Amino acid sequence: LGLEPLKAKPEYATHEERIWLAHEINAELAPILKQQPSDHWISLFASLGLMCTPVLEHGDVLAHPHTEAAGTIAWPDQPGFGPIPMPMPPGPAPVTRSDSRGLSPDIGQHTAEILEQLT
Repeated sequence: LGLEPLKAKPEYATHEERIWLAHEINAELAPILKQQPSDHWISLFASLGLMCTPVLEHGDVLAHPHTEAAGTIAWPDQPGFGPIPMPMPPGPAPVTRSDSRGLSPDIGQHTAEILEQLT
């Protein structure tokens, strides 16, 4: 990347120091990284053995093959809206399309119960 002088700076000698000064390092990197599309940098960094992947938009995450293969998103059927995405962290039983755990209440659905508790 042509940033060899950064390696020699004593204030960047340790990981902790680099974390505290990340804003300075990022300011040096940003103009260089903007010169090429992300695919270029991902390919370069991967060829160097660095873990690198693009930051995905919400829709891209939902449609990503890994998301589907790992089952990290459930699609319960929300009445009045249809299927909605719901994160599925490891551990709990998977939510199915008809599972009420993934549903939002209808507007006013619990109003009477709440108001009773306030009196």
